[in-house]
Amino acid sequence: MMSAFTQIDFTLYHSQLATALYLAHLSGQYSGLLCQYDAGRGKSRVAAAIAFFFLKTSKLSIYMVYPHLGLLQRDKSKCQGLWRFAEGVDARVKDRLHHVCGIESVPKNKKALVIVDESDSIMLEDPIRFFKQVKNPNIHVICLTATPDDGFTEGAERNIIELMGFRQIKTSRKCGAQVPRITQRARFETANDVISVAEERSSYQGVLIYANEPFHTEL
Repeated sequence: MMSAFTQIDFTLYHSQLATALYLAHLSGQYSGLLCQYDAGRGKSRVAAAIAFFFLKTSKLSIYMVYPHLGLLQRDKSKCQGLWRFAEGVDARVKDRLHHVCGIESVPKNKKALVIVDESDSIMLEDPIRFFKQVKNPNIHVICLTATPDDGFTEGAERNIIELMGFRQIKTSRKCGAQVPRITQRARFETANDVISVAEERSSYQGVLIYANEPFHTEL
């Protein structure tokens, strides 16, 4: 699978691939998984790798669910090389892979794998609707988010997730704020130059920008 990513120049770090394969393995044991994946570590790439794995190894329909159209279009565009590669291996991929907004776009009576990005926005917006939509035993759900709940041990959000029966996975033990480490300095002519580089790099790593005027206001 890694060779496919190399062929199409799809940047995927070992930690991202390991997380994707681990979640793919667990999805055979649990109908619902909720993975807490730290912000800025390439969560959307993990989601794409999971989808690609199942497109190659199964005949399941894959539904990639997003909370809003902007995120859907961004991720679909950034991964289009991956989907074209998958279609080259199996032309039926275009009929099996679906990018949708909102959990209500997922059919209730169809055997499918559902990958939910920024799942807290969708799951906790209307927990009853979410549960009714995915409780079908033919549906397996993998949720990805940096903030699965409000952080309270006895909080209502955490209890709701547990009642839904989701197996929760944490990929980091880091606690509290981390001091940023500057790894590169660069000079840019315009704010648009900064935005262009930040958007490209934010697809696979966290980006922190220190900027003085006039860039600060423009950004």
